[in-house]
Amino acid sequence: MSEASDKAQPGWRIARACQECRKRKIKCNGLTPCKTCQLRNTPCVYRDYIRHRRKKHEYGEVGERSLPRQGSPSGVPPLGQRTASAMNDFPNSVSATHTASPSCRMQLYYGPTSYFSLMQHIYQDLISNPTSRPEPSGGVEEAGAGLDLFSFRRIFFGTPDCHEKKKSLGKGDLPMMFLPYDLAKLFLSRYLSSLYHLIPLRPKFYYEQCLHRLYNSSPADCLDTPTQSIILLAMASAALGTDHSAWGDVLFERVKASLTAFDDVVNLQTIQISLLMISRYCSTFLHAD
Repeated sequence: MSEASDKAQPGWRIARACQECRKRKIKCNGLTPCKTCQLRNTPCVYRDYIRHRRKKHEYGEVGERSLPRQGSPSGVPPLGQRTASAMNDFPNSVSATHTASPSCRMQLYYGPTSYFSLMQHIYQDLISNPTSRPEPSGGVEEAGAGLDLFSFRRIFFGTPDCHEKKKSLGKGDLPMMFLPYDLAKLFLSRYLSSLYHLIPLRPKFYYEQCLHRLYNSSPADCLDTPTQSIILLAMASAALGTDHSAWGDVLFERVKASLTAFDDVVNLQTIQISLLMISRYCSTFLHAD
């Protein structure tokens, strides 16, 4: 192609352009050397291959030809089915209802990406056979039983108001008149002579002083709830292996009910309480008098 033919057909597209024109992003006439390189006296170098660009109407024709292929039984589901299938892979959302009083009924909902949805998934794996359990459908699942199992109901519905929290944290909330003092001394003595040596976090006289204050102190000088719980758990562990093992269950349940407000607290006392709760089920080796 010559310069004369190029001027005669100015609307034609040039299938190639030299590297200099590409770098400067200017139009190249495709000659060797091109007009720009002649004027600038620069080397006119072309690519070894020519990249053919499609025109706009060619893209439409290709799309129309590819439509029948999508409808053919090629094993790839349509877009709508793929979207529905992807939605089924999400875990279920969870909801629960809490009745604080006859006039206060609260129902909350958490989405599939919440921690409570993961908790419900773990709960389902624990109580049922995973192979027989239906796959998550992206719906809403009742999570009340799982909240009670993991003691997450208070977190799910929020912390109690200030009045209730102060009441639960108040001193003297675990009156010990129901357990005879002589029996309490026996349980504590058994604990200090056996299980205490596994986790001696406090001196022995500390436990004895706490037991004395628990029964003999005035209401203004009562032990706080975590300290009371430690003493009661020590006695609950020591009650195993005696004729009064039922007292261990009573003390353990009483402590568990009193520690609701401390579920999110992490300190030396709560760690000791957790260790005592765990060790209670391993205390059958305690010696008998």
